[in-house]
Amino acid sequence: MAITRQRGGRTGLPDGRRHSGGSPLILLEAEPHDRPRDAISHSNPATSELTALAAAANSLIRESMTEMVAVCDLTGAIIMMNRAMAAAVGGPGASGSLAAPAWKHRRLDGRTYAAADLPLGRALRGEGVTDEEMRVIWPDNRRQSVVVNATTVFDDDGRTLGALVMMRDITPQRDAEATVAFQTLHDGLTGLPGRLLFVERVQRALNRGARHRWSTALFAVKIDGFEAINAQFGHDAGDQVTKEVGKRLQACVRASDAVSRESGNVARLGGDDFFLLCERIGGVRGATSMAVRIASRFERPIATDGEPIRISVHVGIRVVRGAKHNPNVIIREATSALALARESGVGRTAFFAEEMAAAETARFDEEHALRNALERGELRVAFQPKISLATDRVVGVEALVRWNHPQRGPIPPASFIPLAEATGLIVPIGAWVLRQACQQGVRWRELKGVVSAPIVSVNLSARQFDSSLLTTLRTVLAETGMDPAHLCLEVTESMVMGDPDLAIGMLHQIKALGISISMDDFGTGYSSLAYLRRFPLTELKIDKSFVDGLGRDPESTAIVAAVMGMAHAMDLSVVAEGVETRAQLDALRALGCDEAQGYYYARPQAAERIDELLTKARLDGDRAPAPRPQGAAEWGSGTIVIVDDAPEVRLHARMSLTAAGFGVHEAESGEGAIDLIRRVRPDCVLLDMHMAGMSGLDVCRVLRADPATRDVTVVMLTADGKAAEKAEAFALEADDYIVKPFVPRDLVSRITAAIRRRAAIDPS
Repeated sequence: MAITRQRGGRTGLPDGRRHSGGSPLILLEAEPHDRPRDAISHSNPATSELTALAAAANSLIRESMTEMVAVCDLTGAIIMMNRAMAAAVGGPGASGSLAAPAWKHRRLDGRTYAAADLPLGRALRGEGVTDEEMRVIWPDNRRQSVVVNATTVFDDDGRTLGALVMMRDITPQRDAEATVAFQTLHDGLTGLPGRLLFVERVQRALNRGARHRWSTALFAVKIDGFEAINAQFGHDAGDQVTKEVGKRLQACVRASDAVSRESGNVARLGGDDFFLLCERIGGVRGATSMAVRIASRFERPIATDGEPIRISVHVGIRVVRGAKHNPNVIIREATSALALARESGVGRTAFFAEEMAAAETARFDEEHALRNALERGELRVAFQPKISLATDRVVGVEALVRWNHPQRGPIPPASFIPLAEATGLIVPIGAWVLRQACQQGVRWRELKGVVSAPIVSVNLSARQFDSSLLTTLRTVLAETGMDPAHLCLEVTESMVMGDPDLAIGMLHQIKALGISISMDDFGTGYSSLAYLRRFPLTELKIDKSFVDGLGRDPESTAIVAAVMGMAHAMDLSVVAEGVETRAQLDALRALGCDEAQGYYYARPQAAERIDELLTKARLDGDRAPAPRPQGAAEWGSGTIVIVDDAPEVRLHARMSLTAAGFGVHEAESGEGAIDLIRRVRPDCVLLDMHMAGMSGLDVCRVLRADPATRDVTVVMLTADGKAAEKAEAFALEADDYIVKPFVPRDLVSRITAAIRRRAAIDPS
């Protein structure tokens, strides 16, 4: 027998014609049986050396190749194999047949190969096989994915002697691809199907239901109070609860369901949102029984690394029968039923009713219209001014988005903002509002006749509060040229308290850009003072619900007064929103509020209307001014004594206060200040806490002990904002506490507010 080899390493016909299924493998040469094995090696020494070299090289190739190689005769019996093939079929000394092997071959679709279709059989027929992928199950039950090449072996006369088969293992590659595919289609935490895979499963179930006319039910399941679990026990415990919920829901799946548990009956589509699919269910009655079964699975507490956690779940149910349905619509309808269940109370269940379909359709139409509103230019930004109660001037504006529908006219924000939040549209809308507000802020900065450019406030949504927010801010500031010192972002308590540590980090990064931060709707959430002190805030906005009760509701008045004191102790400005009456405004002035915003002054309006307000010397609102409390300071009136041993601080304060119209006297020591204060009888003493000799605290103590100066307004001034010093200053009945360096406008505002508060306490 001779195995011929073409130049280039391809087996083929003696006349040089290549075979279509040729393999790139180089085979050793074998001599005919009627020729002595060592005939060549004895005839010529050089030939003998070449033969030895070829034998050694072939041996090395056979032993080192990772591909599995076998040479078979016409019956399929293996007459030669390399080490890799021997290891696969049973180790050293193994033998066998590729025509009727002891192992199995499977096509990619799982079908078994017929003997004649095996690569060996086709090669023996002269067809050859090139890079054909198959699955192999070896005698020891190992499974491999392999790529097979098979080629025919001829003798010198062109007769078929057998075939060469080579298999290359691609199992690691296919396993890696399978892992990526699984991760793409499954939830990483629970291993349950994700949305893409589950939608496919639901579609198949709905198709079977339509074909067999049976009922299919989809259950939307959500953990009651999952956010509180994360907040109280930590996210690790929350993850353990999430995984256990998935396991318990899988245990609810019935053996009779057409789709097996492994095929995706239970899915997690994010957070604590789970879905369970049941086929051939007995209508509403069967779905109700399944809902009871689901609820019963959560009667036992869930074990975590800490203490066991008891939970309950809400369940929303959508049952369909017969006709084909859209799987995404069914999922959305089950989610709507879930929302109804959550509104009904703890651990409740609700069905999707047909009348809810109209509401779902209307909601979908509204969402579609809102998506188009931004593209079609239907949205606009209105601005509501914020008024300094010390100067009665516009010092800021809040940017508010408005929607003017071409057919329906103006749509209230309360109607479309929640929809934008729920659908995520608030992110592009919020970015658009930010850009519009910054562009307008730059225009106001360049507008002639404006005393000072207003601070522009923009509301942030929880959906915007993620890592991309910083990129958006940097981009908008750079492209519009907006000074970050004139931009303020408003957040809410509920937004930042969802994950306080994350919020604190994000807010500090925003503050590092030079942007101010305001906490909106303060008092309606659940922030604690411990966290509030850690937030890098600039101001607090008191919610309208408390402002409404000023002057008639003692509790609301007390809350507002407490917020004022707390905010000023933390060096925060206070803004009251929703001011609608003169009585509310007077109460806010008396309590020392810094700024006000509301219909009393102006409704949200176009930027051009704001231009007029910015050029006014003062803004008194839409009613005649009421007399201020007796003794209260007016803008541009009153006498101030500045006591500080640093001449540059006295100069800065004097310039700020005289520019506002105050009369100013100065003292550079505590001892000299006492006589000056008794002689001048000022409206306010601006008193440095740390001076050589007699400190500001000592001066305040003397003033409060003397009946002639007991009621003078005292504002402490210090370069150190330690909490202990603030507490000591307020214990001596200081009216306010300002940290150096100060902004002139803030200094004037805080002193004026302190004088008014003192006058309101004792108008005599």
